[in-house]
Amino acid sequence: VIYTNIADLASGLSGIKKILGKMIGKIPKGKVDFPSAINLLDLLETEPDLPKVEFDPTEHPATFIMTGGTTGVPKATVLTHFNLVSNAYQCVLWVGGEDPGIGDIGAIPLYHSFAMTAVMNAAIGLGGWMMLFPRPPPTGEFLKEITHIDAPKGLFYAGAEILFKRIADFPNLEKFPNLMGRLKLCISGAGPLHAPVQKSFQENTRGRIVEGYGLSEASPVVSAGNLFGESPVGTIGMPMTGTDWGIFDAEEFEKGSIADGSSGSKYGEENTGEICVCGPQVMKGYLNQPEETA
Repeated sequence: VIYTNIADLASGLSGIKKILGKMIGKIPKGKVDFPSAINLLDLLETEPDLPKVEFDPTEHPATFIMTGGTTGVPKATVLTHFNLVSNAYQCVLWVGGEDPGIGDIGAIPLYHSFAMTAVMNAAIGLGGWMMLFPRPPPTGEFLKEITHIDAPKGLFYAGAEILFKRIADFPNLEKFPNLMGRLKLCISGAGPLHAPVQKSFQENTRGRIVEGYGLSEASPVVSAGNLFGESPVGTIGMPMTGTDWGIFDAEEFEKGSIADGSSGSKYGEENTGEICVCGPQVMKGYLNQPEETA
């Protein structure tokens, strides 16, 4: 805890001290009786003595993200610094590389893995800026905000399908002519992107939207549709750079991948199975649950 007051802040500015004179001495100072509290001026006058810390970005956790509990009780995923940085740069490559000045809209919570990577971390990797909302606002208010802000490089918007549907169905889009083409890169996650929503959104905004797939265990982005070419509706796109995947039979896992994208591999069309993912974004494991991790 670092504490200070206005008198401390003026102490280094001789001109202000001369003007204020004795007033500075009259500014009350509260007594801070807390073992870990440090006065700001004392801190500024202290030579830095940073401890050397052994750090392995591939092993040391950066954060714990809770799963949604799809396969049972929610678990805490252990994501390393390497996981998060890898996934951020995978997203950067997917949208075409660094693009300083692009805006990244955040209307979904940053504590969720989707926004953590697709909004916060990706914006840093892109060299862009973030426009954050504490919660998804009414559609009219949202459109007003994103069309009034200066965004010459356009906007990247990651969200759930319902958010894009609200924009596509908004009855007075003609009131926002600056919207056309402004939402140039959009990804719908946390569920399927249905064809009518995709078609209506792209026609009414002249933006581009595709579906993505991910899970908390993978930081979370695994795949996404092609933003710059053909992207079949109803698919989750291609895997991120450096990511391998395949479909496995849950009952006969030891047989290996039954559908891995190779020619003639149609297991995913004719049957069902589990998607298995391997890549730099995949978690270290579940917190304190070695059996589940294995």
